[in-house]
Amino acid sequence: MNGVAYCGLLLLGAANLVPWMAFLSLSDYFETFYASNAMEFWFPACSTSALIASSAALLVVGPKLSFNVRIAYPTLGMALLMLAVPAVDVCVGMGALSLDAAFTITLCSVSLNSVLSATTQNSLYALGSLLSDEATQAVQAGSGIIGVVSVGLRIATKVGLESKPAMWAFCVAGSLILLASLAAYTALTSDATVHEKLHAHERRRAIRSGRSDLAQPMLADGEAGGGGGKDGDGSRAAQPSACSVLRLTCVQCASVYSVFLVCLATFPGLTTSLRSTTWQLGSWYPIVLVLAYNAADLLGKTTARPTSLR
Repeated sequence: MNGVAYCGLLLLGAANLVPWMAFLSLSDYFETFYASNAMEFWFPACSTSALIASSAALLVVGPKLSFNVRIAYPTLGMALLMLAVPAVDVCVGMGALSLDAAFTITLCSVSLNSVLSATTQNSLYALGSLLSDEATQAVQAGSGIIGVVSVGLRIATKVGLESKPAMWAFCVAGSLILLASLAAYTALTSDATVHEKLHAHERRRAIRSGRSDLAQPMLADGEAGGGGGKDGDGSRAAQPSACSVLRLTCVQCASVYSVFLVCLATFPGLTTSLRSTTWQLGSWYPIVLVLAYNAADLLGKTTARPTSLR
């Protein structure tokens, strides 16, 4: 994989987690704005529920959609939704929204961001599987890097800015990062090698979905005599079902599920609500804990190698 493709996937993997990291990093702002740390508990609950629902939906409709629909459009949506919190802040300041309504709108933006993020993340892994093993590692490394970078930015804004200007800086910067990743996606898909593989994938997808208007012209450039994804007797080759794939990967799926279950049950809600009593770190304590989590997350994502559990 060339440098352009790798960097594009690295930036896409990083940008995909920008909304999550932004909401985590704005805990001080939310606690001040709503006079409560309830957002820290509602955030993972809404986010995880939306993530599970959207991931399940992708198993059904994902193969029918192009990568542009699954990656480019959700990324643009996340870039726009990053501005929801500043917009809510302005509306509350003008008296156009109550705090209860603002809280509800914020949670709705969290849920929608999670749907778009899950759609993009799952699709990035699908895209990476078409390219090379390095592609998947680039997406993983990007998501780990943005965690550490976001904490670094949070430290910088905490030292130099009050909570409201810091919120604006985070949200606007996050929106710009997402737009930059959209440009990276365009550059990635324009790469000759990547474009060829995507073209072949779209051809196979058109054949599977029975869209002869798309499949036939593509088959004409070299595969017209090859059967077009059909068996020797002319019938369409059977595709593996989602259930058959899950049966083969049930142990790995259970491992991943248990890790996320324990992690999201304690992070960020419980973790960021802890208070320092030994070193009296005050409001810096949650930042130190989030930094420790993100640093370990980056280490694991960049050094781990796939190992069979059977």
